[in-house]
Amino acid sequence: MAARLVRVHTKSERLSSVLAAFEEEGLEAKLLVGSQEALLVEALVPAAKVDRVLARLRMVLAPDDLAVLLAPEWSHPELGEAERAPLEELGARLEAGTRPTRAYLLLTLLSAVVAFFGLIRDDPVLLVASMITAPLMTPLVALAYASSWRDPRLLKRAALAAALGFGLALVLGWLLGRAVPGSVTEAMRVRSAPNPADLVLALSAGTMAALSFVSGRAEALIGVMVAIALLPPAVNAGVLMAWRQGGAALGALLLLFVNAAAILLASSLTFAVAFRWSARRVLWPALLWFLLAAGLYLFRRL
Repeated sequence: MAARLVRVHTKSERLSSVLAAFEEEGLEAKLLVGSQEALLVEALVPAAKVDRVLARLRMVLAPDDLAVLLAPEWSHPELGEAERAPLEELGARLEAGTRPTRAYLLLTLLSAVVAFFGLIRDDPVLLVASMITAPLMTPLVALAYASSWRDPRLLKRAALAAALGFGLALVLGWLLGRAVPGSVTEAMRVRSAPNPADLVLALSAGTMAALSFVSGRAEALIGVMVAIALLPPAVNAGVLMAWRQGGAALGALLLLFVNAAAILLASSLTFAVAFRWSARRVLWPALLWFLLAAGLYLFRRL
């Protein structure tokens, strides 16, 4: 990933502080436009230093100043690849993925329909097909990121988007279950209770999902991994409720929540390692997700 251009619009009295913010990271900033009223300063910043530079600028800029992070499509000479996306860029990408757009809603509904028929027909091909289109990865990863980074705005948006997606899958499963009576299949039975294999899968999916965003490569296959742990249990719970299988429906809901908590735990820890966050920053969110996953898992075993 190429270096970033950081462009700062500020007042003349803060010029020395802005230049010092770049110099402390060993960077040279250039004054593009200058007057008594406003200044435009720009510097080329390696991706690995973007977070520190922006943090320093926040300490010296006023509320009416502006700092813009630009990602050029190419650079010459080649500036090398960064191992991870800057926090500012990552947060913007995650926030964009939490908008409940019509495409998000439609893909969730269509994925749930395909998952329903995959469950009642015991057809793994249909189940995999439903996971390919399910847009459930970004809201969960955004929720893990927001809880660790203490971003209440993104936390609220991600939680609403995730709840909306799971809620749609659950309700549609119930409606389709009422319209199409049947009996519990093997595919439904194995998704009606938490088990160690699903827990390991969810932890792996959460780790890979966070890494895909950190590296700037949100691959579709990783989205399938996340959907495996979330979409079928949500639809399954709705269908089992419609078929008056109360115990199995509760087990499917517990499987959904355990998997979601495990994905959140793994994603939070992955972000903490990738961005070298302090233990204090990630302790409480990670502990919350761990206790939630462990508590729900043990509740089912009682």
